[in-house]
Amino acid sequence: GGRLAFGWNHRDMRHPTIALMSAAIHAGRAPSRGWSTRDWTAEVTAKGRFRDVEQTLFEHVHELPREALDDHLISYSGLALLPGDARRRVFGAVADILDADPSLRAGDRLRLPFAVDAYRATRTGPSSLGGPRNP
Repeated sequence: GGRLAFGWNHRDMRHPTIALMSAAIHAGRAPSRGWSTRDWTAEVTAKGRFRDVEQTLFEHVHELPREALDDHLISYSGLALLPGDARRRVFGAVADILDADPSLRAGDRLRLPFAVDAYRATRTGPSSLGGPRNP
């Protein structure tokens, strides 16, 4: 048997300011065929190796000092690859968006809504990882 589990930690786009932040981030780089647009249940079950896909969302707050915002943003590979001027424009736009929303501040700290999309599926047959098998 066995199970497969995977997930993505991401900005919580249900929050209007975070949606604006994401739009500013994506405006600065080429569009991608991202994980968020895929039907993961169909992907996982397509070859018949897994069944019973479960999905849940875990909400959390990513808290960081306001002065660490650029360090946080550079952790996104799409932003890290931008030329310096383009990266500075995106960083400035994101900072302006976040600074305009006092609900995301706690003193000198940012409190950014994030979520983890988590998936779990059950293997349909014996493991192909080797090792002893039950007869």
